Amino acid sequence: MNYAEKLKGMYPTKRTIEEIKIVREKVKGTMYHIPQSINSPQDAFDTIMGIMDLEKETQELFGVLALNTKNKVIGFDIIHKGTVNASMVSSRDVFKCLLLRNATSFICFHNHPSGDPSPSGEDIEVTKKLKSAGEMIDIKLLDHIITGDHGKYVSLKEKGVL
Repeated sequence: MNYAEKLKGMYPTKRTIEEIKIVREKVKGTMYHIPQSINSPQDAFDTIMGIMDLEKETQELFGVLALNTKNKVIGFDIIHKGTVNASMVSSRDVFKCLLLRNATSFICFHNHPSGDPSPSGEDIEVTKKLKSAGEMIDIKLLDHIITGDHGKYVSLKEKGVL
C-alpha cells in the first residue's frame, strides 16, 4: 500500500456543501407606506417614522433601510437594541442584512431616547466606519438619520459627515 492510499483511508472524502439561498416572497398588503424612492433626508425620516415610532422607544435602536439601485426600500431591519444612551453596532451585522437583501445602498438610523438628535462623537465615528466598509463591498451609505422628539431629526449627510 502506497502513501496516497494510506492517507485516503485516514481522511473522509465526503464533504458537505452548505448553501445560502435568497428567496423573494411577495407579501399581499403591507403595514406601512414606503415611497417609490428615497430622494432626501426628509423622505428617509418619514419612511422610518412611518414604519415605527422611535419617539416612544426608551432604548436606542439602530437599524437600516436597504435600498436598490433606484433608491427604493427593499428592506427594513433593526440591527441592535441598546441601552438608554448607547448602542453597540457591528459592521458585520449591518452588512450581513444588506448582502442578504441584495442592497446596493443603505440609510442607517437610530434614535436618541433623550429627545435631542444631536450626533455624538461615537455616532460620527460609526458613520465613517460604515461608509468605509460599504465602499469596500460596493454598498453605498447614503445617510445616517438620528431621530429625537417632536419630529426632530439630524441627517449626517446634511451635516457634511458623508
